[in-house]
Amino acid sequence: MKAQLWDALRSAVRLCPERLRLAFLEQPLAVPMDFGGIRLTAHSSEEYYIRSRSAAKEPDTVQWLLDMPKDVVFVDVGANIGAYSLIAAQLYPQAHILAIEPSAPTYASLCRNIWINRLQDRITPVCAALRRTNGSYPFNYSSWQPGAALHGLGNNGQHSQLSFKLDDLIGFLRFPQPTYLKIDVDGAEEDVLAGATETLRLIQSLMIEVEASNRTFAESVRRTLENSGLAVVACNQTDPAGRYINYRYERVACVNVLERKSPPETD
Repeated sequence: MKAQLWDALRSAVRLCPERLRLAFLEQPLAVPMDFGGIRLTAHSSEEYYIRSRSAAKEPDTVQWLLDMPKDVVFVDVGANIGAYSLIAAQLYPQAHILAIEPSAPTYASLCRNIWINRLQDRITPVCAALRRTNGSYPFNYSSWQPGAALHGLGNNGQHSQLSFKLDDLIGFLRFPQPTYLKIDVDGAEEDVLAGATETLRLIQSLMIEVEASNRTFAESVRRTLENSGLAVVACNQTDPAGRYINYRYERVACVNVLERKSPPETD
């Protein structure tokens, strides 16, 4: 009800003089998230209705966060407004968290959310896309609203976006070697993984969202991760329609505990 009233007021304000409109629109709502007292700023209905309920939307991701070690080094690729980075930062005061989000409006909300929760000493936000090469590429917005998803790199973008290989970005920032990695990039998973070969060989656990209908694509992602020594331990739908699936991967320890001995010689 509060969000509907807010949207109605926004519509009414469009009829007001410009100064009044600007003063009104600069004030976002501060809304509680459904986890541990975390607060989010909401400039859009996407943030109010969906991002504020991120814990309920992906309970498997929350459980994965709860299973992290206290000194986790966590990279959140496609962090959006930062819901899962905020949970990890709140849980673990010793954590080092890198939250990467390419959408400029959403990145602004990510930075505000880090600040209002006083977690700036644990989370480093970066506005960039990740892919297999470093450079500047056309970026396509699905929406200019903060909290929106399904953006992408490609032809005829609204502007050019800085893009990095994850391995190189970690080096540029002198960020510690990640141990946990989350990837939610709406179809760009292969590109991200291709630029993260060194990181994948060293992480302990990974959560990645993949489109359920594209089995060939999901199989390619699985092979890449298995070649890096990771194995699927769980998978769960992230939406009621079953369009997207979260896969949880863990490091496989291949150790031969038993050695086959030759039978003793007999006379």
